[in-house]
Amino acid sequence: MESQALLIFFNVLLFSPTLLQFSIAGDTLGPNQSLVDGETLVSTSQRFEFGFFSPGSSKNRYLGIWYVKTPATVVWVANRNNPITDSQGILNISGDGSLVLVNGKQNLVWSSNPSQVPTDEPFLQLLDSGNLVLSRKTKMGSDNYLWQSFDYPCDTRLPGMKLVWNSNTSLGKQLTSWRASDDPSPGDYTLRIDNHGLPQLVMNLGSTKEYRSGPWNGLRFSGYPRAHDPAFEPILEFKEDLLISLSERNSSFISRAIQTQSGFLQHYILNEKSSTWDLMYTAPNDLCDNYEHCGPNVPSGMLTLISICGCVLMKMKITRRGLEVKKENLELPLFDLTIIAAATSNFSREHMIGEGGFGPVYKAWLQWNEGRSMELMDTCLKDSCVESQVQRCMQVGLLCVQKLPEDRPAMSSVVFMLGNEGAVLPQPKQPGFFIERSFVDNATIPTSDKFYTDDEATITILEAR
Repeated sequence: MESQALLIFFNVLLFSPTLLQFSIAGDTLGPNQSLVDGETLVSTSQRFEFGFFSPGSSKNRYLGIWYVKTPATVVWVANRNNPITDSQGILNISGDGSLVLVNGKQNLVWSSNPSQVPTDEPFLQLLDSGNLVLSRKTKMGSDNYLWQSFDYPCDTRLPGMKLVWNSNTSLGKQLTSWRASDDPSPGDYTLRIDNHGLPQLVMNLGSTKEYRSGPWNGLRFSGYPRAHDPAFEPILEFKEDLLISLSERNSSFISRAIQTQSGFLQHYILNEKSSTWDLMYTAPNDLCDNYEHCGPNVPSGMLTLISICGCVLMKMKITRRGLEVKKENLELPLFDLTIIAAATSNFSREHMIGEGGFGPVYKAWLQWNEGRSMELMDTCLKDSCVESQVQRCMQVGLLCVQKLPEDRPAMSSVVFMLGNEGAVLPQPKQPGFFIERSFVDNATIPTSDKFYTDDEATITILEAR
C-alpha cells in the first residue's frame, strides 16, 4: 500500500509542471533538444530562468523569462498574443534556425523568424543579462546572434536592452504594457522615443500622449524626477540630430524598468538580501507630470522669462504713478496663453536661437551679450519703465535658464533678487542650448560623482512629507 502511494506521488511530481519545474542542460538548448512544459533554462549566475509559466490567476501557459529569486517578476514573454491552453507546450529549434513553439496538438503558437539562415548548428542560450539568444554553435558574440529577445521588448527594459526609434514605426522598439496582471497580451500604454521636435521619451495611452520625459539636456531628460542615479546611467545614440537608441549601462545593481498597465514608468532595484524590489522612482510622479494636465504645454524656459519680466514691469508701472509698493507683497502675475503667443509672434522660430533643456530659448541671450537687451522690450513700455529694472529682470530670467541645473537659482532666491534692487546678481552663464548634443564635459563632473565600485552599496531616497 505504501509503495503504491509513493508511486502515485512521484508520478504527480513528474507529470505536473505546476508543482515542480526541472532545469535541463544548464543555460543552453541544443539543435536536437526540446524544452517541454515543466523544464527550464537557468542563466549561469542563477539570475534568470526561461520556461513556461501561468501569470497570476490565469490558467493559460506562456513561454517567458523571469527572475530566479522573484519568479513572479516576468521580464519577457514570447507568445504574449497567443497563450497555450494546455500544459503540453514544446519549444524546438527548427532546421532553418527558427525557434518554434507548438501546443499539445502540434499547432504553431509562436516562432522567432530569424533574419538569416545559420551555416552551423544553432543553439539557444539564456544569458546572465536576461537576453535569450539564438547563436551559431562555433561563433559567439552579439554580432553573430541569429535572433535575440532584446530585439522584441515587452513591458520591461533591462540594462543592455535598447529602445530604438525608426521612421518606420513598425521597426522601432518600444515598451508595451501588459493588458492585466494575469494577461501579458499588449495593453494600452506604450513608451517610445519621440523625435517630433526635440528628442524625448513619450508615454502614450493608445494614440493619446500621456507623459513626456522632457528633452535630453546633456545630463538627463529634463522632466525626469532624478538628476543622477548610479543604477540607471543612460547610453544615447544620435544620428543627424535624431535620438535613434536608448539603453542603460550594466552595473553591479540588479535593476529593471517597467511600463505598467496603469500608466506608470517605474524603475526598481533588487534588494538581494530580502529578495524584494525597491522602487527607485515613478514617472509621472504627480498629476502635473501628465501631459497638458495642468494647462497648455507652453515652453517653460520662456514662461520663466516672461513671468519675471512681467512682474517687474508691473511693479515699475505702479511706482511711476507714485503709489507705494511693499516689497514683501511682491506677486507674480498670471499670463494668458494668447498674451504669450503674441509676445513671441505665436512662438515663431524666427525668434528662436536654440533648443534648451526646459524649452525653446529666445533672443534674450545673444542680445544680452551684445549689450542690446533693451531691444527686446516692447516700445509701448519705453516711457513707463526704468531701464535698470528691465535689465535686472532679464538678468534674473537668464539665470533661471542656465545650462546646468545646479547653477539655476531657487524660487526663493528669485523673489529675493526681484525684491531687493541693491542685491548684486551673478552674471548668467550660457543657456542649455540643446543643439550642443554633448554630454557634460569631464571637467564639470566632480570626481566624487564616479559611482563605480566592487563593494556592496546601498541607495537612500529622501521623500518629502
